[in-house]
Amino acid sequence: CTREDDAEQNAQKRRRAYRTFLLTCIDYQVQWAMDWLQLGAMYAMPWKDRDGQYPYAMRFDPRWAYPLAHNNKGELTQAFFLRYRPFNEIVRDYGAANPALQQLRVMREANGKGDPPNVEEIWYVDEKVWGMAVVATETPTPDMWRYVDPLRQPTAGTFADWVIPKEAHGLSRCPVVEKRRLSADGEYRGALDEMIPNLKVAQNTMARILEMLDIQTAVPIGLDHVADATQFKPG
Repeated sequence: CTREDDAEQNAQKRRRAYRTFLLTCIDYQVQWAMDWLQLGAMYAMPWKDRDGQYPYAMRFDPRWAYPLAHNNKGELTQAFFLRYRPFNEIVRDYGAANPALQQLRVMREANGKGDPPNVEEIWYVDEKVWGMAVVATETPTPDMWRYVDPLRQPTAGTFADWVIPKEAHGLSRCPVVEKRRLSADGEYRGALDEMIPNLKVAQNTMARILEMLDIQTAVPIGLDHVADATQFKPG
């Protein structure tokens, strides 16, 4: 096997990895466009599963995103993402032998309980490191996760640990790509957000019109050729 053969094999591996990554990007392009249009931003990050051979593009729902910092070019440099997932999916993705998941099960068994039905999955990324942690509580939050300040809530019965410990990702920038929709005030706004105030005004106006019509509708004063005037009424 010559040096040229090794170079060709490595090039083929890179081509297959790039093709796989590109195909997943194509699969998500419609969803990313909808995220950008409706929610004002889209997020993507390269990732490879524990048992996977090639990397792929992973989509993050903008409603999960908490962007923390940007550079002078407006590029995302630090963020974390929260999402609510069934615990069995976490075990399937990262293995039952994962130390954090084993510790979570030990804590639950010590309290006389089985596996939690759902957990919060927390991704952290910046320009140097990335990692993923899980949080489980005795009283889990609803399906649509809503952030609760841990400093203002009791922490008893709460478990949190890194499933994927923070480590250097070796990339030249933050691995999460963020594309924001331009807005007049620089805030994250979807294309339909600017219509909400106008729709509220139209709704209130229509409600007032219907209310005034109901108030002003009355029985006519003069009744001619009516057998029983007490039975004559609108409708």
